[in-house]
Amino acid sequence: PEDNFSLIAGYWSVYLGKSIEPKDVGLMMTLFKIAREQTAQIPKADNYIDAIGYLSCAGEITLP
Repeated sequence: PEDNFSLIAGYWSVYLGKSIEPKDVGLMMTLFKIAREQTAQIPKADNYIDAIGYLSCAGEITLP
């Protein structure tokens, strides 16, 4: 995920005109999944599973 999140962070940085770090990708994707679950008509397990995965990736990138 580190290489992929670095690439995404680069794209987002250009698009937003501000620096985005690879860990921010994991955190923002976690928030994306939380928002999807909040607006879902029917709760979906994949939103929870994906959120955990994104947060875990952010932790792996950030923590030693």
